[in-house]
Amino acid sequence: MLLGFSLLGINTANAAINCTSTMSDISFGNVYPQSTQTDSTATLSYKCTNDESRTASAKVCFSIGSPGGTSRQMQNGAANKLNYEFFQDPSRSIVWGSQFFGSKTPLVEDITIPANGVFSDTAIIYGRVTGNQVFVIPGTYTSSYGKGDTAVTVNGQRGNTAPRSCATKTQADQFDFRVQARVIDECKITTIGALDFGSIMSASTPTTAISSANLINVTCSKDVPYNIGLSTSNGNVDGLGVMKNSANTATVPYQLQSDSNGTLWGNKDVTSTNVGNGVTRIGTGLAKGETVFATVNNTDVKPDTYSDTVTVHVNY
Repeated sequence: MLLGFSLLGINTANAAINCTSTMSDISFGNVYPQSTQTDSTATLSYKCTNDESRTASAKVCFSIGSPGGTSRQMQNGAANKLNYEFFQDPSRSIVWGSQFFGSKTPLVEDITIPANGVFSDTAIIYGRVTGNQVFVIPGTYTSSYGKGDTAVTVNGQRGNTAPRSCATKTQADQFDFRVQARVIDECKITTIGALDFGSIMSASTPTTAISSANLINVTCSKDVPYNIGLSTSNGNVDGLGVMKNSANTATVPYQLQSDSNGTLWGNKDVTSTNVGNGVTRIGTGLAKGETVFATVNNTDVKPDTYSDTVTVHVNY
């Protein structure tokens, strides 16, 4: 959690109540925007003193707007933004806003302080980074709350009952804090169906199978480069696999390829920084389908059903 705060001093005309408050910074840590939302909390601490020799009560209202008056967004540079929100409750259903604009839902606390007494308390702010922000690029995102973004009003009066509403005037002071998150590179893989040669006649001439356009689906964070390698169950790094029949008594060799020109597709020297004999792509935040080709040079074998398992490696 980041550390940082400022003191806030407020006086009221109707009762001699003075309050100071601090807000800790909010760190969401690592955020995976293609997944569900990311939650975090921070703590508002405040202390109010009654300088009169009689009981006094106050309605203390803590307002949080948004930098620039727009929706709440952290930024990485001028163009890259990450959406988030603040709430007053653990279920994150009541927005923590400002009494002066926007949702007009500040955090409201009613306090009563005995003569020459002190009242201290804390409140939790519940933050949430919205999920499914697939077009957010990886990096560190921040937002700062300072002058004009936060405010506290104290509406005080003598007695045991707090006023019914927030004060209409606030001091120039505010509780400063920062918000930070780090968007992490993320890739997901799914496969649909199989690379199927279908029913073919025994022959000594090559036979080629072409998968659907989305046999392999890779979803990587926007602007993240990645390299895809394919490894057959026999461990061959050049994409030369062996299909076996149901009794494991006969085999059919096959060659994986990345295009109709017969370019080999394997897993030799394929890393996050080297394409090797795989294929290279750049993430868009959306699923990218891959077509796989395979060739069998000789099907003059015992009739049966032959199969093998290919593992997809995505390096990023």
